[in-house]
Amino acid sequence: MLRRVVPILVTGWEGAGKTRLADVWESAKRRTAPDTDKSESSEPHLLSLRRRRWWLLSRQVWVELTVAPGQLGSSPRTDTFRNFLHLPRRPVGVVHVVCWGYNEPWGGRNAAGVREARRTRKRKKGPVDVPAERLAYLRQYHLRLELQEFVEVCDKLAAVWKPGRNKETKFWLIVALAKADLYPDDLDRARAYYGPDAKSEFGRTLRRLQQRVPGLECRVVPVSSGPTTYGEDLDLGFRVEPALDATQSTKMLDDFWIAVEEFCGAR
Repeated sequence: MLRRVVPILVTGWEGAGKTRLADVWESAKRRTAPDTDKSESSEPHLLSLRRRRWWLLSRQVWVELTVAPGQLGSSPRTDTFRNFLHLPRRPVGVVHVVCWGYNEPWGGRNAAGVREARRTRKRKKGPVDVPAERLAYLRQYHLRLELQEFVEVCDKLAAVWKPGRNKETKFWLIVALAKADLYPDDLDRARAYYGPDAKSEFGRTLRRLQQRVPGLECRVVPVSSGPTTYGEDLDLGFRVEPALDATQSTKMLDDFWIAVEEFCGAR
């Protein structure tokens, strides 16, 4: 059987949901969302995408999926980029996972952002909804670090996706809006923030990458690995409930899967 391997790198700042998405993806069932722990592992996972066109039904596209740790400056993250961003394992596609600020803080209630959010009451004057203010502060804190991580990823990708060297290779990047079940009413704003046409610094960073890698295809795709809650373990007084049920989350995950298949040439 003929086989083509598509190496894909999954990136994103810590707590965005990379491992959970990869585990659901690898199961290929796309109907369940297994419980997963955060991991610093960068071992590749082999997935199979069957081509849809009838004359290619006997062929398969194999995906080598590698999840890069999101901890900035960590040795596993450095090793992953050093080992994976070069031939013969250099990725042709990247799934960059973001989550609109709903990152699970490493260290939980002791994480730096959580500690700062807890001091919100002292910074505000007058009557305020303290839990809501804490959530808003924590999300903005996460978005700043998420951007910092994305800038680093783009610099590394631009260095290996150099024009002239890769004339026959089509590179692509999907910005995966993970945990979209937590903010379905805010998806338009999230797309406007993360997209290549966005006026945000994230959007400008993405456009700079496109300028440095001519022909780079980019797409922003919301995804849910299953309904989740957010904040219940942070001791900040808020709990964000999922606004989508399991059926809606599965539909969103299927649409994400279709986008990946299209980029991989499996549709």
